[in-house]
Amino acid sequence: MKKISIIIPTFNSEKYIKITLESILQQNYKNYEIIICDNHSSDNTVEIIKNFSEQYVNKFKIFVRKDLGVADALNFGFEKSNGDILCWLNSDDLYNDPYTLQHVIISFNQSEHKSYLV
Repeated sequence: MKKISIIIPTFNSEKYIKITLESILQQNYKNYEIIICDNHSSDNTVEIIKNFSEQYVNKFKIFVRKDLGVADALNFGFEKSNGDILCWLNSDDLYNDPYTLQHVIISFNQSEHKSYLV
């Protein structure tokens, strides 16, 4: 079973991060990890993420570190990932369809190319 790594760069995202994380946790495909790279948010972003990570043990990797912007945070997250498929989700985006990750897996399995960045 293929593992999906979902990398989320964050900075002061307390308004949106809860619904973003809920949209991931509601996916029917469950073999994923959530990697969050936070650039020292000064709001409650990290606290919200930590609350989720306590409820969903082994799903989250949280890194709070000074970065050089979104590209740097993503590259760091990609380096820390263990997935076969890497996904980038912004902290104010969400998966509207609970079958989004399942569709990714189906497409991956049907493709002759076996490396993806979604």
